[in-house]
Amino acid sequence: MTSLAERFREIEITLAGPSPPPAQWPAAWFNAETSAAVVRFVDTQFQQERTLAEVRRLFGEVQGISVNSMPLRAIFVTLAKAGRKAA
Repeated sequence: MTSLAERFREIEITLAGPSPPPAQWPAAWFNAETSAAVVRFVDTQFQQERTLAEVRRLFGEVQGISVNSMPLRAIFVTLAKAGRKAA
């Protein structure tokens, strides 16, 4: 269970300006939501340096990045939603 809690993070990015969503999302990013200034997703393979580098590669300079740990229930809901979309 500890490894699950260490791997799953909710990420919220505040963009510096309008930016189109990436053509191809990383495979480990689930439930992506975008608006004009904010991008939200769950990283299922979180590693701080890798994740932040990937965010900057896809979105350029951003105003802010929020990384939040997830309770086990939220991890389960994320996986259930992703499973429904794949089916």
